[in-house]
Amino acid sequence: MLLDKLSLTEFCDELASKSPAPGGGSVAALSAALAASLGSMVAELTIQKKGYEGVQDQMLSIAKQSKLLQERFIRAIDEDAQSFNDFLAASRLPKISNEDKQIRFKRMQEALQHACEVPYGVAQDAMTLFAIANELINKANRNASSDAAVCAIEARAAVLAAVLNARINLASVKDPLYVQEMEKKLNYLEAQANVLESEILKKSSLS
Repeated sequence: MLLDKLSLTEFCDELASKSPAPGGGSVAALSAALAASLGSMVAELTIQKKGYEGVQDQMLSIAKQSKLLQERFIRAIDEDAQSFNDFLAASRLPKISNEDKQIRFKRMQEALQHACEVPYGVAQDAMTLFAIANELINKANRNASSDAAVCAIEARAAVLAAVLNARINLASVKDPLYVQEMEKKLNYLEAQANVLESEILKKSSLS
């Protein structure tokens, strides 16, 4: 099943079902895609708008960048679900002989690390959205300032949700060096997302 081909209602119904995937990681990617979409919208509402002639090139660039990010995050909705399914497949490998057990353990650990990397990648890329939201708050069409603010809010939601999903998988990874390094990166993204969202909302007339 390609999640990005489902209607909104179909996706929500699949999410609401007892199937464990899609889950929170896919929702994190969707939140990031929504934030990117809002960024593009605010830029588009500024392009060719009277009084904003001086920021046209910047808005065109933001619209293009946001669209590319939107596409990347939509792909990640399926990537996250697939990473979980890969882990489940690895966990179902035979475990009769010692060799079986070693192969199963190796495949499960590889799948777990990949299931950490996917949401980490979403969180890392979602950080780009704060710079976009900041520029939009400062320079874009003021009538769309609430949308620029929501872009930042959704970006933070995406980062925190992705970090949480990476951590739940990280808890089962047995490589201590990998765990230490990944936890450090996740902590940094989480802290930065909170700070950047707060700074952007302070600039919003709606904060």
